[in-house]
Amino acid sequence: MAAARWDSENRRWQGLCLTWNLWYGCDYRCPYCAQEMFQVWEKHSREHLGISIARWLQSWQRLYERRGCAAIDVIGGEPLRYPGALELLGGLAQWHRLDISSNLSVPLEFLADLTARASPERMHLEGSYHPRSADWDEFIRKIAFLKSLGYEPEVRIVAWPPNLRDIKGKKDLLAQMGVRCFVLLFQGTYQEREYPRSYSDAERALLEDLIPGIEWGYCTQERPTLGKPCGAGHVYANIRANGEVFRCSRDDKNPRSMGNFLEEGFRLHEQPQPCPYPYCNACGEHIFLWEDWSKQAASLRGPAAGPATLIQSA
Repeated sequence: MAAARWDSENRRWQGLCLTWNLWYGCDYRCPYCAQEMFQVWEKHSREHLGISIARWLQSWQRLYERRGCAAIDVIGGEPLRYPGALELLGGLAQWHRLDISSNLSVPLEFLADLTARASPERMHLEGSYHPRSADWDEFIRKIAFLKSLGYEPEVRIVAWPPNLRDIKGKKDLLAQMGVRCFVLLFQGTYQEREYPRSYSDAERALLEDLIPGIEWGYCTQERPTLGKPCGAGHVYANIRANGEVFRCSRDDKNPRSMGNFLEEGFRLHEQPQPCPYPYCNACGEHIFLWEDWSKQAASLRGPAAGPATLIQSA
């Protein structure tokens, strides 16, 4: 088994990666949030079945014993507002590397308690800034606090059209603090226009300078992926709040469940499988396409130097 490690230069964990939708509770209602755009907050909240923290931790420990340390993107809803979040996340950091995406609306005292439970080697925080709901100065104070403790937080801002006029200035200010800022493409409807294809030429010029080229290409140019070997389901998966597992977030919309993470017998795929979709525009999940992943990371069964063996669809 190849040793998994955190690649600080590329911000990529070279090993098993999972996205966990911890729950669907959130204190913000951003108009560009998929849950809000499609009005599925109530539907999804019913899928959170009140699973105990003990059962979640048991399942995550079982994964560690089978596959070793994983990098877990903890999202929501707002994960730091989850009941018992400190106990759950502190316990989870015993075995896995956490990447928590949060709007940082919790009090500073909460962040102090959280960071006391897991070192920067075990926990990374990404602050998502939402101008309609958050005070910039308060948000920056929390980012500066985390940075002072060595957590090297990053900031994410969604390129929703009304946000665009301030987005470069905010990124420049963060750069002066030594904080990385990532701009996320808006994918949805605004004023009856579909994005990202409706960005103007001027907006595209701005965003192409702010967003990594490969992500821009997959999300705006619809690069073909159908049939290409992909590590989604093998070195990556998307876990819902009720434990249901999907290869990637596009499966989540179909749905094509792989099973339930909370069940003792759950397993990820043993090999990469062909992508069943014509293109990939799912929040950076294109990095698990095997032609990219295998050049930079080792699969958990050893170096992926040659062509991957595919499991053919039934």
